[in-house]
Amino acid sequence: MADKNYMDWYTGYSDYNISVLDGLKNLLGAQQVNYDNAYDIVALKSKATGKYLSVKEDDTVVADGDRITKAESFELHDWDFGSQNLFSLKNNHFLREEDGLKVDGENTYGWFVKEWLKFGEYHDNVEECEPYLIMDTWNDLHVTTDEQGQLVTCNLPGMSDRRQFSKDVVSDGIARAVKIAKESDVAIVCVGNDPMQVARECFDRPDIVLPKHQSDLIKAVYDANPNTIVVFVSSYPYAVNWEKKHIPAMVFSSHAGPELGTAIADVLFGNYNPAGRTPMTWYKSVHELPDIMDYDIIKNNITYLYYRGEPLYPFGYGLSYSSFEYSDLKISKVEKPLPNDKVILQLNLKVTNTSELDGEEVVQVYFRANNPRVKRPLRQLCGFQRVPIESGATKELVFEICESDLEFYDVTREKLCVESGEYTFMVGGHSLDCRLEQTLYIEGEVIPPQTLRKLTPAINYDDKSGIQIDFSKERNTHYVRTTKMGQRFIKFGTVDFTGVSKIEMNAGTHVGKGVIHIHIDSLNEEPIASLQVPITGGPAWFTTIQGSIPKVQGIHDLYLTFEEEISLLDLKLSE
Repeated sequence: MADKNYMDWYTGYSDYNISVLDGLKNLLGAQQVNYDNAYDIVALKSKATGKYLSVKEDDTVVADGDRITKAESFELHDWDFGSQNLFSLKNNHFLREEDGLKVDGENTYGWFVKEWLKFGEYHDNVEECEPYLIMDTWNDLHVTTDEQGQLVTCNLPGMSDRRQFSKDVVSDGIARAVKIAKESDVAIVCVGNDPMQVARECFDRPDIVLPKHQSDLIKAVYDANPNTIVVFVSSYPYAVNWEKKHIPAMVFSSHAGPELGTAIADVLFGNYNPAGRTPMTWYKSVHELPDIMDYDIIKNNITYLYYRGEPLYPFGYGLSYSSFEYSDLKISKVEKPLPNDKVILQLNLKVTNTSELDGEEVVQVYFRANNPRVKRPLRQLCGFQRVPIESGATKELVFEICESDLEFYDVTREKLCVESGEYTFMVGGHSLDCRLEQTLYIEGEVIPPQTLRKLTPAINYDDKSGIQIDFSKERNTHYVRTTKMGQRFIKFGTVDFTGVSKIEMNAGTHVGKGVIHIHIDSLNEEPIASLQVPITGGPAWFTTIQGSIPKVQGIHDLYLTFEEEISLLDLKLSE
């Protein structure tokens, strides 16, 4: 490869930017790697002074520049979603706010990212005019200029000329990257996130797409050079639908450590045969996800456990330079299980490396309970092994499945158990890659019908809609309350109503008289009884309400539906 010419880019001024570049240089030599960070270089002009923002010797910024020099030039690091940085080409530091604005930020890594700017646009309502740029700081102060033109912050600047700036693009970063790509044999585009901006603890992404600048960069470089590889260095997955369809090769890594660049280079040039697997599902769109504060993965059918759609990349997915074949799956019951975490099944299979390269395969075992009492996962990981296999060789693998691997929490008895029934075991290279499967009957526990004859926590429901779980500090316990308009209910399945004639509940409301309706077997049936809920004064304040219900014999599903904003702590049936 001595005569090859390569291009590498990373959208992130950080140590791993240089790390990826250094990894390539170490393999190829510095003369064979052309690099550009692809940031736009911009100059900002104050509407108030008509002059450019200029970095001074004391690191302050004053809108007094008549022309664009290094003092007026900034790299614009645009992470999208209201997260930007300005990096001065004069002193190689970031604009930051700490008791005033100065260009003295060394990096963007800190619990409080004081280099974080939040860009917005302001229109003069004049059609032919470009919108003005407005900026806020990490602590939500507004960036403006004072009477001397110095860049400062204030709380209520209004929309005066001092708060508005126009942007001149001195050098187009994507255009520079395209030029290098056209002159190169292979283009390596590195994208990803700054781990302390856009999304981290206390901050959530509004979308799961790539920042627009990064997405535009990938498409432009690919158009210039179809031999494009995209390297993601990121804290989280992305909805990279276009990239999956068009880009010939993609590699994903976390931010890893100081040898990240060496590792990436070794993978790209075949010095290392990768076998990493995704620890989460990659979705095609944010619209496949529920509200970010709704954690009910069962009701919302999300994560690999319950998701019924076709993900972009499933849980456990990953490719290598080798290929593998699975065969001879056998599952046998262990007659004398160990006394503690009992091994109840032994799973055997063979895996063959059918490629010409030695490699590693991550063999994954999933199971599904076929006829459970309540909704259970479509697939659930119960074992995996990362196995090195030489080219052409076959290895026999043994998995031990423990009782605890198959347990679920039975709310009717408030305990973990293995439910008796048929279980299907699936083996493959990821959660949707079912190469081999086998079904067998497992003798566990038969879950009896519920009686609800003692006060039963409302959170022990089997199904719900329009409900969330809250915690009462005063009572040191959880309860349920309604969250929105529309269908609001909780369900208790397979309840024995023999001899039942009364129902008791601890409930409350704080916005008006509420009503709890009692239905049998279906929400579509008319309620067999309704109980009024008086105003109690707060969501976690409860009072006991009682009522009679018609005698219903046998096993039925119990539904409670709610009118108004109601909280429910527990319930009990009695004769």
